[in-house]
Amino acid sequence: MKTLKNLTLPFRILLAVITAYVLSWLMPRRGLYLDPQAGDDNTLNHYVNKWDDDIKMVFQQKTSRLEQTVTADYSVIGYAKSFDTLGQADMQPVETRNEDIRPLNLAAGRRWIDLSDFDWPDYIDSFDKLKVLEDPTNKYVQAGTAAANRRKDKTIIDAALGSARNTTGFGANIVTTMVALPDTQTILHGGTNISIAKLRAAKEILDTVEAGTEEGEERTFVYTANQLNVLLDDNKLTSHDWNNVKALVDGSVDYYLGFNWKRVQSLPKDAGGVRTNLIYVKSAVGLAVGEDVSTDVSQRKDKRGMPWQVYIKMSLGAVRGQDIGVVAIQCQE
Repeated sequence: MKTLKNLTLPFRILLAVITAYVLSWLMPRRGLYLDPQAGDDNTLNHYVNKWDDDIKMVFQQKTSRLEQTVTADYSVIGYAKSFDTLGQADMQPVETRNEDIRPLNLAAGRRWIDLSDFDWPDYIDSFDKLKVLEDPTNKYVQAGTAAANRRKDKTIIDAALGSARNTTGFGANIVTTMVALPDTQTILHGGTNISIAKLRAAKEILDTVEAGTEEGEERTFVYTANQLNVLLDDNKLTSHDWNNVKALVDGSVDYYLGFNWKRVQSLPKDAGGVRTNLIYVKSAVGLAVGEDVSTDVSQRKDKRGMPWQVYIKMSLGAVRGQDIGVVAIQCQE
């Protein structure tokens, strides 16, 4: 019998190819990208890591939806800013000649926006930055900025529904009181969720006192996804026979009943499941910004591994300046 050495070169090459083909079917197949924890068949995978080339941020509200709907001042220096209002008076009939002038003494109101400081700090380990394809710093900055914008909305909501610091008098006679939203400005839930009837009632409250009825005065309705879902069942909102809102097309409403609609999920909800929605006139709520969102990214050489610190801060506050320009709508969810 001839040995392998005695075989011709072409025959030996053919035999090697056939042998390799047979062995490839007899031996267990090994997957290169299977789970490294699955067992011995994936031994190679213990040395292979595929890093994501794009860091995804979790779903969240990233922009402030209410900042542009209130009266804002971005040049505040100090710890507080006043929100001043001037009352109204009717014209008086002139009944006699040469009578002394009697001033009307218009009622003036002064409430205060107290600024609060907020920050958002986090570290990015230098060793971790070496192990990922994309520099994560930018996504950290985006996450911190999104948190700041949500805080702006919460500050506005808390101020509109909460107590406002009010002062009267001058000098040593200044009297400070905390003024809650009057009961007359609240539509009770009555065991029901939101409805077109409640929105119309809120509109009547504002119209009666001429709050936001002048041209250019904006009114904003702040609600959550739950209230929109309920309202989409009302054909007065969705039917073209009643209005031109394209609610059935994309399931959203931007403007209806004279209100700009803004969905914010952080509206307060009590233990009984009563959510408070909010309607206000732009000039009735004030926002004061001492420092807008400020971002700093720097390396901390005093820390082990010299991590990068992402630091975001801002200083702001808000107040309900005119009670009659704000309406709270209770909704039983």
